[in-house]
Amino acid sequence: MTYMSALKLINLKISHISEEFVAWHNKEHSKLYSASGRVFSKANLISEFENGIKNKNLFQYLVRHKKDKENIGVIKIGPIDKVHMKSDLVAFIGNENYLKKGFGSEAIRLGNDIAFNKLNLRKIHGPIVKSNIGAVKVYLKANWIIEGIQKGHYLIKNKQEDAILVACFNPRYFKNKICKNSVFKIEDIYQL
Repeated sequence: MTYMSALKLINLKISHISEEFVAWHNKEHSKLYSASGRVFSKANLISEFENGIKNKNLFQYLVRHKKDKENIGVIKIGPIDKVHMKSDLVAFIGNENYLKKGFGSEAIRLGNDIAFNKLNLRKIHGPIVKSNIGAVKVYLKANWIIEGIQKGHYLIKNKQEDAILVACFNPRYFKNKICKNSVFKIEDIYQL
């Protein structure tokens, strides 16, 4: 049976970087999304977008709900390491009306498809602030694994936070069962 997604990814354009788009990035629920503590502006989001296009190493997609025709988030693939054929993949559901409904995992699965089948990447990965357990669960639900932990990787509000390293492997390059099984179990990290 073919899976029908409720979402579609659209190549991000400057016209999509609206005031609403900028506001998503500055809402409270997004603070752990970047872990940088930076304040986003329309100018810096446009600059990031233009540099990604110019350097051909950052691809961004607007996440749109098909039925509602609402823009609900963004997928970023990059910066791409062309030598090693790998990249970060970051998913962000900015529209709060669509949080905690499974759309994050669905958007990531669509991003996986682009990363592996369009961009021919071997591996996609990303660090997640440990206190953002919801994001870790979202990536795991999208068939990613926990690959490692970086102790004290972030300094957020003068508090050290570990980074949970998540990854997904292109099956064309990785046949190994190890790539489908987390090195760490979520229960071990969070003592659930």
